[in-house]
Amino acid sequence: MQRFLCWDKKNFLKRENVSVLQHKPEKKNIALKCDDKWEGVHNGYASVAKIGDKFRMYYRVGGQNGCVRKDPNAPAKSMICVAESVDGITFEKIPMNKIKFDGDTNNNAVFWRDNGENLDTFTVFYDTNPKCKPNEQFKAFARDSGTDILDLYISADGFDFEYVERVDLGGTYDSYNTVFWDDDKKEYNFYFRGYHHPDGTLVRGYADMDETNDLRDIRLAKSKDFRNWKFVDFIKFEDGKEIQLYTNQIAPYYRDKKTLIGFPVRYYDRVHEQESFKYMPLSNIRGEITAKSGREGTALTDCAVMTSTDGILFNRRSTAFFTPGIETTKNWWYGNCYTVYGMVETLADDGETREISIYIAENYRIEKVDFRRYTVRIDGFFSWYGDGDGAKAVTKPFVLENENMFVNFATSALGSLKITVLDKDGTEIEGYKSYTIFGNSTNRLVEFEKPLKDLVGKEIGIKFELDDCHLYSYTFE
Repeated sequence: MQRFLCWDKKNFLKRENVSVLQHKPEKKNIALKCDDKWEGVHNGYASVAKIGDKFRMYYRVGGQNGCVRKDPNAPAKSMICVAESVDGITFEKIPMNKIKFDGDTNNNAVFWRDNGENLDTFTVFYDTNPKCKPNEQFKAFARDSGTDILDLYISADGFDFEYVERVDLGGTYDSYNTVFWDDDKKEYNFYFRGYHHPDGTLVRGYADMDETNDLRDIRLAKSKDFRNWKFVDFIKFEDGKEIQLYTNQIAPYYRDKKTLIGFPVRYYDRVHEQESFKYMPLSNIRGEITAKSGREGTALTDCAVMTSTDGILFNRRSTAFFTPGIETTKNWWYGNCYTVYGMVETLADDGETREISIYIAENYRIEKVDFRRYTVRIDGFFSWYGDGDGAKAVTKPFVLENENMFVNFATSALGSLKITVLDKDGTEIEGYKSYTIFGNSTNRLVEFEKPLKDLVGKEIGIKFELDDCHLYSYTFE
C-alpha cells in the first residue's frame, strides 16, 4: 500500500487556493475516573497500548503535589497503576493486590519503589521488536529522582517489573520520555528531556540549572539492543524558533509508520504579565500559590502537534492542538493538557465508522485526575482544503505501485472533489479523469475510464480540484 497523508506541503508540486488546515479533537466521555483513595491530584504521565485483544493504560498516581489543595489520604509517594479496556472507550482498573496502601492491597497499583523513593517518571514501553526476549516484552524507564539518571526495568507481562541497570545519556529526563521500535531500521528510538542555557551550553543536572531562564529541549538516542545507546541529535523545527516544550509524546503514526507525530506540551510562565489572572477562577489563591511555589502559580501549559519524516526535523504547528478551554476552576493551571502517550482506533458513535481516540488528563494538581477521551477522524489531524474558485493541487511525481485509488475526504452537499492522473511531466493522461466526487468517506474508491493498473510501475502525478472539500489522505492499494 502507498499512503499519502495530506498533513503538510511536502507532496505539493504546485497549488492554487489550497490550504493545509489543522483540526481540533472532539470532546467525548471520561474514559477512566481516578476517584479511589489511593489516587490523588498528581496523576499523569500515562501511556496506552494494544496488548492482545485489549487496550492497557499505565498511569502515575500521587497526592502530595497539588497546586490548590493536598489530599492527606493519598499516597505520599507515587505509584504506577494499570487499567484495561476492550473497546478503548471506557477503562476498568485491574485489581493487582500487590502493593499495600493504607493497610490494604485492594488497588490497581503495579509498581512503586520499595525504598520509598518518589517516582517522577515511569515510561512503560510495549516492545514490538519480533526478536524481543519474552521476559522483556515490557520495558520501563524510570527517572532516579535527584540523580538525573534513568533506571531500566523489564517485565514479561507488564505487571511484575525487575530492575536491570542504569542508563545515562546526559539528559535530565524529568518528563515523559518516549521510546519505540522502528521495524524498518531495526532499532529503538528514544526521545528524552534535557535543558540548556540561553547561550546553548548544556545543563548537566538540576544543580547546574536556572529554572527561570534555562530552556527545555528534546533529544534523540538510538539503540539496536535497548542496552547500548548512542546519542544522535537534538530535534529541530522547520520554523527555527525555540520555545519551551514540556513533553514530546513522539511516536510513529500507526497508519503510516514513516511519519512521526508528537503532541508536545507547550510551557509558558506568565510571571511578568499576570493581570488576567485576577479575572480568572481561583484568583483569590493564585497569589498565595505563586508566593509559595513560584511558577506553579504563573506558568500555563497547552498542547501542540508536530510531525516529521526523518525523526530530527519537525514541523511544529504554531496553533494549539488542545487548549485549557473555557475558564473553570480546574484547567487554567500549570500541568494541564497532557496527552496520554499512544492513540487507539475505536468505533465511532454511529456504531459503523472508525475514528482515533486520544486521552487527555483533566484537573491536574487541582483535584483527582480523570482521563477524558477525545476523537479525531482517521488521518484527520490535518487536511488539504479548497473552497472552489479554482482551488487545485498538483502532487510531485511518484512511481505508482498499486492499482486501486482510495480517498479520505469530506465535502459539503454542494462541494466536490475531482481527480486527474498526470504523466511525470504534468500532462493529463487520457482516460484518467475521475467522475465528480462528493460525500464524506474515509475510504472511497476512485474510478477512472481506464484501469489504473495499466499505469503501475510508471511515474505519475495527481491533480486534485477541491470545491468546499477537505482531503485528509489518499492511498493506492
